[in-house]
Amino acid sequence: MGRLKRRLYFVAARWFWLFAMRSFRRWNPRVIMITGSVGKTTMLNLLATQNLPAHFSHNANSAFGVAFDILGLDSIRGSRFRWVYLIFACIKRSTTFTRREKFYIVEVDAERPREAGLIASRLKPEVVLTTPIGLSHASFFDSLVERGRYKHAIDAIYDEFVNISKYATKLAIFSGRDHEIIDRTKLVRVEKDFVETKEIKSYHVTYSSATFRTTKGEFKFPQPMPEEVSLQCLLCERLMGYLELPVIYNLEDFVVPPGRNNYFEGIHGTKLIDSSYNAHLISMQSVLGMVKKIRWNRKWLVISDIVQLGRAEREEHEKLAEVILSVGAENVLLVGHRTAKYTYPKLKEAGQKTEQFADVREALAYLKKNLTGAELVVFKGSQYLEWLVEKLLMNPKDKAHLARREPAAVKRRKKKGLL
Repeated sequence: MGRLKRRLYFVAARWFWLFAMRSFRRWNPRVIMITGSVGKTTMLNLLATQNLPAHFSHNANSAFGVAFDILGLDSIRGSRFRWVYLIFACIKRSTTFTRREKFYIVEVDAERPREAGLIASRLKPEVVLTTPIGLSHASFFDSLVERGRYKHAIDAIYDEFVNISKYATKLAIFSGRDHEIIDRTKLVRVEKDFVETKEIKSYHVTYSSATFRTTKGEFKFPQPMPEEVSLQCLLCERLMGYLELPVIYNLEDFVVPPGRNNYFEGIHGTKLIDSSYNAHLISMQSVLGMVKKIRWNRKWLVISDIVQLGRAEREEHEKLAEVILSVGAENVLLVGHRTAKYTYPKLKEAGQKTEQFADVREALAYLKKNLTGAELVVFKGSQYLEWLVEKLLMNPKDKAHLARREPAAVKRRKKKGLL
């Protein structure tokens, strides 16, 4: 059944791409493609501050989403009947709809094997920017391990992301001089470059801002950002240099994507940092590394399960315990059965003050009872943590800036009794 679903996924995706390409060929933009395991949306939004004459694929990074974006159609938002509409709408849109911007800056995920290649092979990007690669959506790649094509899911994931750069026509820039990337990237006719965190001269972060100084300028973000975002800053500089355009360093208009290190004022005067959009170990390390550098006496962490890990579930959650311990937090709240089974014992053994909860309702009751107002509370993971953040906001109107505000996500929370 799983293989059949995967085949049908690509059959349906190719249908939409058949018509999306008609519109794309009329448009004929210069394509800048952003890919990688973590930081793609931040990279997209950073480039959106650079005054480029571009259309950006906000909220679209899958085979379906990018095809719909090219056609100017909204993606699926929880209604199965909308599929019927889109099947016929794409035909009509392909004959009339054309974007006009000079550049198409598109984010591409590699959630499923061969999905990113499907997109890149059609768009043939001029430039590919690759953010850090790690173990994400690993369960989708376990079948390749089972068939003996790879020893570990991370090897399959590296190949999936790196192969995208083989479709670049002019330039491929990678984040980090990783030997795995070098070994797998056999680009002959394409210029290849790397950026590394050591190229950053200084990094400073507070609960409400972050500054990165390079040899050429200083990026100032209006929200806290992990040190790894320095790679996106360097990618931005490299790209703008390639395009022979000036870099805009003052990022007061930078829009932080929902659930990616957004700062909010919380109840009783607490400080909240919301990183509840997703979770895999590489992003956990990034966010918790940032928290470690923020000067604050009373740091509390609210961490939920990492999902879609497949065979690596136990190993990754045990590694998560080591990352949590490195922060030196006053208190750690774990939400979910995976962290309860694999992470909690490691933290207790190390003497870390830790509370464990089956769901977010239990965690909310604990927080409301124990927060004094002196805490910096950091939320990392999914598992409905956005609902938990919402209930702790000082200003209820801030909920508009949280992750998963679309009708389908609201409906899922209601089914769980999270009102």
